[in-house]
Amino acid sequence: MKKITLLMVCLFATFITQAQWNTDIAVNTLVANTGVDGDAQSVVGTNDYTYVVFWNKVPSPTNYELRIQVLDESGNRLLGDTGGLISNTIPMGSYTQIKSIVLDKSNNVYVGVTGTVGNAGRAFKLDSTGNNLWTSDGLDLGTAYLVRMLPLDSGDVMISTLNGDTSVGELQKYASDGTPIWATPATTGSVSANLYELANGDIVSVYHQRNYGIYSTMFAQRYSITDGSPVWDNPAQLFDNNMSTAYNATYFGVQDGDNIYYSFKLSHDSRFDVYVQRINPDGTLPWGTNGSAFDITETYFEQEVQIAHQPGTDHIWALSRFTNGSQSQTGTFLQKYDKVTGDRLLTNNGKEIYPVEQDGIVPSGHFLVANDQPTFLTPMGNSLHVNLLDANGDFVWSSETKPLATSNYPKGKVNFHELSNGELLSTFVENRDADGTTEAIYAQTFMDSALSINDEVISADFQFVNPITDVLEIKSSSSIEKVTVYTMLGQLVNKVEKNNSNQVSIDSQNWNPGLYLVHITTNNNQEQVIKIMKK
Repeated sequence: MKKITLLMVCLFATFITQAQWNTDIAVNTLVANTGVDGDAQSVVGTNDYTYVVFWNKVPSPTNYELRIQVLDESGNRLLGDTGGLISNTIPMGSYTQIKSIVLDKSNNVYVGVTGTVGNAGRAFKLDSTGNNLWTSDGLDLGTAYLVRMLPLDSGDVMISTLNGDTSVGELQKYASDGTPIWATPATTGSVSANLYELANGDIVSVYHQRNYGIYSTMFAQRYSITDGSPVWDNPAQLFDNNMSTAYNATYFGVQDGDNIYYSFKLSHDSRFDVYVQRINPDGTLPWGTNGSAFDITETYFEQEVQIAHQPGTDHIWALSRFTNGSQSQTGTFLQKYDKVTGDRLLTNNGKEIYPVEQDGIVPSGHFLVANDQPTFLTPMGNSLHVNLLDANGDFVWSSETKPLATSNYPKGKVNFHELSNGELLSTFVENRDADGTTEAIYAQTFMDSALSINDEVISADFQFVNPITDVLEIKSSSSIEKVTVYTMLGQLVNKVEKNNSNQVSIDSQNWNPGLYLVHITTNNNQEQVIKIMKK
């Protein structure tokens, strides 16, 4: 192992990744040559492996199998042409959505589903190469909807469900072998939306309390990791009683240390508006009763919203689909929030990326922040295009977008991820059969110099070793003022301030293996963010 400069790290990573996967964006990488019928989701691990979970339709009485494919960092299929079987014992009459697919720090895969016969809830744990660790039947959760899972740093896992009468949500802590730990599950309201682990191990659940129909009010509560008892005297209600949201939609949150930022669309006064709320670890809401509005002008209806951020920065990004009042026209807007105050940083109207118009352009798949640059996919005809924006929300490329996948077939179930060196990856489903009967899953990577975290060499000539084992050591031609280290989930790991030296050494022996973001500030206020791999 030898020390290398930032420029060499970037050039080496770029050369290697450009030679991998299928470079023909009209062909793409076939994930599995078996059909997919129903939901298909993917996640990327710290090892840059891509894990794809999907339903495969088979003859009665099984009807549907739950399968997994693992692609290594070079795009090779590790589980054969058809992927590996997770389970063919889930009682399925027709497919249902996969409500949870997450990874732990060892890249074990957790999958939560509900079978459509008897609404049987199941939870599965697989190792990084797709082998079942809890048996092929998984954990039998009884009649349970919306199975959501959160692996914990300890190796245990939290599982939340909506029970059979659809009125009570439950939260239970399970040991790594699948044994329940708490004597009694915690009650979380009627529908759990998202789970977050705090620094001391406590869990924050953001959940819905159903009102009527699909409408609900959202709350947050902190639960003791010891026994599941509520920590706050009262749950934090995230918006006014005269507003409501829908419990059956997908919601997005990001965690910055022990602070949680959460986005939602609210229905009120015969219109829809988007807000972002901050939840402190003590249950207070410093951004106000409803949080911070995306756009205060109410010119358009504000629809789905996603938020994202880069750990170590002072702001949150939000991306929303806008429509006219009749919802016959659509477009895309961007907003940026100060993490402390909730102030809108792209004017009170947000930034128009694509205008609201007939057949307007809208996001597809996940919203990401790569090197503190908002990036997302948009369908243009049958192609998927990458959008990359700068700190002001303007397009980075003169062409505005660049194509990622151009095969001439409609694309659905789009997932979008960032790999460790700034490379992007998307998985999606297409029907390329001549008879139009079978859909399949494809993957495509995308690399551009504007996306690399380390490609812009600043005047301070940083040197570091990557990957690291016991010590993170950084040297610079300028004096290093501050270094902060974050996990990829935004949790602060270490901070060195007023260093006033051209060298800093940080003990990393107790860090978990995986990727970390290191934010470096020099004495002349120049900044650089690098990614470090801890073995």
